[in-house]
Formats: sequence, structure tokens, C-alpha cells
Amino acid sequence: MSVSVHIAEMEGSNSNKKRMQIAYKYVLDGLLAGVYRPGSNLRINDLCASLKMSQTPIKQALVELEGERLLEKNGKYYSVFNFSRKEVLDLYEVRRIIEGEAAAMAAERAERVEIVSMRRLLGHLTSIAEQEEASPVKFAELSGEFHRIIVRASGNKLLMTMTEDILKRLKIIRITSLTSFDRRADDITEHLRILEAIENREGSLARERMTAHLNLVTNYIGQNLLTQFYE
Repeated sequence: MSVSVHIAEMEGSNSNKKRMQIAYKYVLDGLLAGVYRPGSNLRINDLCASLKMSQTPIKQALVELEGERLLEKNGKYYSVFNFSRKEVLDLYEVRRIIEGEAAAMAAERAERVEIVSMRRLLGHLTSIAEQEEASPVKFAELSGEFHRIIVRASGNKLLMTMTEDILKRLKIIRITSLTSFDRRADDITEHLRILEAIENREGSLARERMTAHLNLVTNYIGQNLLTQFYE
């Protein structure tokens, strides 16, 4: 194989990978924005027309999203994964276990810049909560970022990967189905208490408060929201 042919193949491979990444982001953004709702079908030809690209990178992107359990293959089509009520509650249960430990670790390892970032986020959350027509989508995004910083501050990369996967799925659930989420004031108070424990380097208390917070969120979701969509 000549050098020029080898370079051409590498460039072609990089180009295909880039198109796949574009298609992946396009579909994922649609999921997060609620454009593609649980159970709805995604047609490859429609995506080809929208993105002006061939089927190959789009199929690769859909396979990637299927592997993340955000889509499922349904004959010729891919459908948006439709979580059962139990699966939603299972995600929250695992999240509670993981993030409780992450909060305890963060109390030992968090750097000053991470604590400052969490305080800044709480300020933004408070500002949104005070608006008459607060955006549940924006609130969910910032709340999720608050939790991400705590997990990052734990210094455990595996916890970060696991949490990111869970938050991604729960974000889609919240935005597409649970937009009536209205624990905003309670969320801010509970987040502040968690942050205070982390800032004071009290690991056991940080774990306790994070676990209590996610218990309350899980109970609220199960009792007040999931019945609207999964019963």
C-alpha cells in the first residue's frame, strides 16, 4: 500500500468518524430537548435528509445510542427507549447509593475551585426558582451539574462514568416526561446542606445528607409524577 493511499484511508476514516459524531449529537440533542419522545420512531431516511449525509454514519450513531439504552431497535426503525416505572426508580436507587459515597469522598478531596463552582450554581438555581415562570429544563440542567461537580470532586473516575450514564438517562426522563417537577425550593435547601457538609469536611454528614436528599427526590418522583406516565 502506498503512503498516499494510506493517508487517504486515514482521512476517510476520520471523516466518517466525524460524521458519526455529528449524527450522534444531533439525535442526542433531540432526545434531551424532547423532540424525540419515549416510544417514538426515528427513521434513518428522515435523519439523512435533515443532516444531508449517507446512512452509514447515521446507523453507526444509532447503534451507539442503542448501546447506551437510549434507543432500541424495532424492526426497520429505532425507537426512543421507553423506561418502565420500575426502571426509573431503579436508576434513582442506584444513584442514591453512588452519590452518597461520592459526597463523602468529596468532603475529603474537594478543591476550593469546586466548592466555589457549587456555590455559584446554587446562586443560579435560586435565581431560576424565584422566576414566576421558571424553566424546569434549565433547573434540571443546573441541578444535574451540581451533582456532577460533587462526583468529580470525589476524584473517582469510575464513579464519574457511572453517574454520567445515570444522569443522562434521568435527564431525558425529566425533560420528556417529568417537566412538572416542582421541588425547586426544597432542592436548593437540600443542596445547600450537602455543600455545607462538604465544605466543612464532614464526610459522614455529607453522605447522610446526599442520601436523604435523593430519598426525598425518589419518593416524590414515585408518588407524584410517575403515576402520571407509568400507571
